Amino acid sequence: MLSLSKLTMCVSMQHAPMSNSIEQGAATTLYGCLAPALPLSFNGAYLADCDVGTPDAKMADPELRKALWETTEAQINEVMK
Repeated sequence: MLSLSKLTMCVSMQHAPMSNSIEQGAATTLYGCLAPALPLSFNGAYLADCDVGTPDAKMADPELRKALWETTEAQINEVMK
């Protein structure tokens, strides 16, 4: 069972204030789509600041990943109503 503290951490990570502009936030996504330096077998890698990154160690927790997925899915479903 997912503890309340883990769920709170998961939700607070989603609602952290953004420190990048829209352009800066889009840059890494565009880099992942268009960078010729990335091999075709690169799919599924974690990117940060237009480079290969290392996700936070908390993301190795399967319960936390599941909670983040479910929270995100619920928010998207709410918006799509």
